[in-house]
Amino acid sequence: MNDFCRIFYGPPDGLPIVKTYTFDDVISTLNGIAPYDWRNFLRERLDSNGPHAPLGGISGGGWELVYNNIPNEILSARRGESGAGDFISSVGLVVKSDGTIQDVVPGMAGEQAGLSPYMKIIGVGDKQFSMEELDRAIQSSTSSTGSIVIVASNTGTIEKHEITYRGGLRGPHLKRNESAPDYLGEILQPMVKR
Repeated sequence: MNDFCRIFYGPPDGLPIVKTYTFDDVISTLNGIAPYDWRNFLRERLDSNGPHAPLGGISGGGWELVYNNIPNEILSARRGESGAGDFISSVGLVVKSDGTIQDVVPGMAGEQAGLSPYMKIIGVGDKQFSMEELDRAIQSSTSSTGSIVIVASNTGTIEKHEITYRGGLRGPHLKRNESAPDYLGEILQPMVKR
């Protein structure tokens, strides 16, 4: 990647300028560094609309994506800054600090319960909404036999939604696959000035 950037962009030479390029320019530069079928490689990734993120680079780099109940540091920091809760990996929701649903992942438990963006959560079970109550309800889903009950305001109408979910709070993490070389670790090493 460093070789590509050095060749493609060249050294800085004064003020920034707009310099257009084409897809073929990118392919030509990549092939000059390491001959490969870069056109198909990039087209596959740019045009794909598969159900999952392309994880080949991570798994080929000696790592795997796992989900568990350990808080994700980046999501925790973002929450500390904005107050929003990212429950994408559990019930498929992103909820602002005031209870407004910012995003819903299609096919996940929140969407299946009828929740959608711009609804505002006003209650969790029989308690008034707070991020802590929502955390508690999702976390206790692992030992509860009932649904997570969400009371939401939707354009002036109060609605009750029952989320069927048993996985608790989950976050994404990278886990080292010890049976494969750690190429990703090598790539992320600090650069040494040449």
